Amino acid sequence: MPPAIIKPQRLWMGKQVISTLLMNITPSGLPFLNHFVKGKNVKVSTWVGSNEERARVMNDVDLVIVDGYMASGMLDKAHIGSAAGGLVHSVYEAYGPHAAAQLLSGISRLADRFLKSSSFTMSLADIMLNLEADMLRKARLNQLDTLGYAAFAEAFDVSLNHLTKEKICDLYRKAHFAKTSDEVYGGKLSALDRALGKLTHKILDNLSKTVLPNGLYKEFPLNSLLSMVVIGSKGGMVNATQMTLGLGQIDIEGHRVGMMVSGRTLPCFPPYDIRPRAGGYCSYRFLTSMPPAELFFHSMAGRDGLIDTACKTSRSGYLQRSVTKHLEDVVVTFDGTVRDGGNNVIQFRYGDDGLDPCQAAFLKKDGLEFFAENAELLASRWSCPADPEVNQRLMNEHSLAPHLVKDIDEMAVRRMSILRESVSKKKLAHLQKKAARAKSKLASTQVTTHSELPEAPCKLAAGLRTLVNAKIIQGQAPPGEPVGLLASQSMGEPSTQMTLNTFHHAGKTEMNVTLGIPRLRELLMTGSADIATPCMIVPIFNTKKAKADAEEIARHIYRLRLAEVIDPNPMVEMNYSSESYSMQFNFLPPSSYKSRTNATPAQIIKTFEKMIFPQFSKRLTQVLSENRVKVGTIKTFHLKVLERQQQANDTAESDEPQKRTGRDEWGEDDGAEAVRRRRLEAEDEEDDGEETSRPRRHLDDEDDDEIAELRELGLDPEAVDAAAEEEEVTGFLDDETEQFSSKKEKMANGKACNDEGEAAKAVTGIEAVELERDEDTLRSPNEDLFVDPDYGDDPTANTVSSYGAMDQARVRLVKNMHVRFTDYAYDTSPNPSWVRLTVSLFNPEGRISVDLRTLMQDIISRCVMSKGPDIKKSFIDKTDPNDWVLRCEGVDFKYLFNRPDVFDLTRVYSNHIQAMQDFFGIEAARATVIQEVNSVFGHYGIHIDSRHFSLVGDYLTNTGVYRAFNRRTMEFKPSPMQQTSFETATSVLKKVIQEDMVENTKSPSAQIVTGQLTTGFGTSCFDLFSQ
Repeated sequence: MPPAIIKPQRLWMGKQVISTLLMNITPSGLPFLNHFVKGKNVKVSTWVGSNEERARVMNDVDLVIVDGYMASGMLDKAHIGSAAGGLVHSVYEAYGPHAAAQLLSGISRLADRFLKSSSFTMSLADIMLNLEADMLRKARLNQLDTLGYAAFAEAFDVSLNHLTKEKICDLYRKAHFAKTSDEVYGGKLSALDRALGKLTHKILDNLSKTVLPNGLYKEFPLNSLLSMVVIGSKGGMVNATQMTLGLGQIDIEGHRVGMMVSGRTLPCFPPYDIRPRAGGYCSYRFLTSMPPAELFFHSMAGRDGLIDTACKTSRSGYLQRSVTKHLEDVVVTFDGTVRDGGNNVIQFRYGDDGLDPCQAAFLKKDGLEFFAENAELLASRWSCPADPEVNQRLMNEHSLAPHLVKDIDEMAVRRMSILRESVSKKKLAHLQKKAARAKSKLASTQVTTHSELPEAPCKLAAGLRTLVNAKIIQGQAPPGEPVGLLASQSMGEPSTQMTLNTFHHAGKTEMNVTLGIPRLRELLMTGSADIATPCMIVPIFNTKKAKADAEEIARHIYRLRLAEVIDPNPMVEMNYSSESYSMQFNFLPPSSYKSRTNATPAQIIKTFEKMIFPQFSKRLTQVLSENRVKVGTIKTFHLKVLERQQQANDTAESDEPQKRTGRDEWGEDDGAEAVRRRRLEAEDEEDDGEETSRPRRHLDDEDDDEIAELRELGLDPEAVDAAAEEEEVTGFLDDETEQFSSKKEKMANGKACNDEGEAAKAVTGIEAVELERDEDTLRSPNEDLFVDPDYGDDPTANTVSSYGAMDQARVRLVKNMHVRFTDYAYDTSPNPSWVRLTVSLFNPEGRISVDLRTLMQDIISRCVMSKGPDIKKSFIDKTDPNDWVLRCEGVDFKYLFNRPDVFDLTRVYSNHIQAMQDFFGIEAARATVIQEVNSVFGHYGIHIDSRHFSLVGDYLTNTGVYRAFNRRTMEFKPSPMQQTSFETATSVLKKVIQEDMVENTKSPSAQIVTGQLTTGFGTSCFDLFSQ
């Protein structure tokens, strides 16, 4: 090949060197290669000063080879690497494996020779920015501090103009300590992370596109760093960005850096700092080093990645082993089916089309273009031999036995008919339909008969069809191909690239979807009917009535929590004279939640009366009982301390200490300590024994403060003691002191009622309510509280009084729930907006330390007012105006089947495999398995051939029931040795001996255990006879 430059020196271009190599590896008698590959790594924008709109045809980015001559392009990793459709793959397809090996060897020798004369290195000049780009970088990064306010306003749904530091800290603190089940504040931190991440990523991405590569001190292709990145030899654009621009956001376990209890991420930041820098955003770069805080965040991310890798290796390794042990005996047989060691059919056609994944790459769009460009070359390579002697030898009678001849002919005819049927009917039917539609569109303007078409396009189409048919036949998976092992390897190795625990938030309502290794374990290893995050996608018919009904249904099944409809900060009023605690809960306006639910203010009041106050009564009784034990322990300890102090004082005052053991020995002259000691001893004696507590209490009635207070209220102390003893017998309260003080207060409140019969009746009613309440055990602190929609036989329980007065029956019902509930009131207006409960904390024995506000808020955060059956969350996705979709967290197909006029049940989808099997059949479950596994890998940008997923889906569902790669499924394997080599070898061997099972030694595990050569796979799947 002549040189491209003659003067002043004869020089050849790199394209000419590659062209010489391509021409020399072409076998004799075959045409040169024609190839076109669009640039993947190197883009037009990489060249400084290039205009992407003008440079489209010859931009030296797309690889163009015409008759073996490389006219344009650059050889990068996409062309000579392992990527499908590259130059090496094209040479293999056109000339065979020997030419492809020569190409790789030639490129390797050229690269070695070039590096000996021109070495490759990188310096600081490759990382530095020019002055203009560096100033732009500083200006953009200075905007980061203002992004926190915009992100906070978006996440917490507040106005940006009304944000103050005090309000930010208040809202941030509530979200920080809110539980995950809190619908109001539980997801605010995640929303803030997403809002900040979106804004910071936008700034850094725009800066990267502006500065790289045009803002570098050394331009491409002289910049070694950028050349190394875009060619694909080492590193990526993220590494170049961290060196030149900044590290960006540091994520720990998939989230921004978390806060401590104090609200700080690090001690150097103020509490509840909303700046991106405080959440782990590093604006500094490796070129100019990092401050201590950002370096600490960077170290945290490195340690997190190290631990994640260590834990992930064992999880993904066991996953791959489980899949491999189940699929190790799955192979392609001579009739084209896929079978296991027990000769059970897994697939009638491997991957639904029988094609080998390695041969199927050129049957896509790019491959068909390659066939069209090299039609003559491929036709000459795949044509039948023209030698008459060879053809005659193929047609001669062979010396096989007659029955073998018949079987082989039948198998060959059947296999060819299957192949031709798949090509003609399945592949061409779609093309014929497209041609018919195109003909109908073009017939109105111009009618062209078949005879008027030029001859060349028809011949080219016919020849291309012949080449495609030949490629399909040639690309069939050969018999003996261990497709099970290929599938397990193809899925097991990429699984190590996933993060260990990942939850993806789909949509603005934070619908959780499990991803990564946990989701693969659910799909492939567990196969349970109870998955972590079930979801359901239900398309809605595109009619006005269907959309209106769908919105009504979405409001009906919405899981509404009480915390979403009330003010999170109740109005609290403390009356110190009566030691009562009043809490008023204000409702949010109905306009704030009517778009999500059909709840009304009257139902909110019903929820408080039905669920909140009864649960509050239970928790209050429990907390007061626990508080009594703590107070008793403190009293005993304090009593011992006072006794030791008094003994020490007596010893110091006289030579003969006087031991005082009884409280009668303490006189008024002993001072305040004596009175304090006397009172503590009396209280301790009351707590010690039931048989002596009552008499000791009445030793000194005149000096007993409790009795004096009772007499001030006009009550008889003896009657109070009798009432307390009666409560102790009935078991109304567990706390004896609680019984005494509570009943005393109840009788004080009922002082105006002089009728003893009515008072006894009231006490009986209280006991009946409390005994009925005690039949239900206390709920778990993390369990949701649900309200029965059919609560109350009285219609007034659902509506307020029309006369503007409260229903006294409802007031008495709430007050009778607990003896410390002294008052209850609610708003009687047409649109009620509050309820108020008053609780008495009076205790003559001492102060009661109970945080009633936190106790009530904990109950409110777990209360669910309304929900659909088995549906936790739902919303209508209106992204496409003509295709609304109802998205639900939770699965309940029975509810949907009742409304076939609203929902398109033919397009319903769920990630719950068991539910899809139960309602739509095993084929729907198979399709769901394939799609779910594919989506898990696709989320991380991992592409795996669909034929591997198809085999896995068919194996898990080929018995008609969805199974998994676990111990229970292994029991169905016909090989005992294969079962033994998986898990629980002892139990399997016991079962084999008891049931007298037979080993057929078809699986690789059984053949290895018995010392045989592995047969039935690859070239050992047949026997070769020779004369």
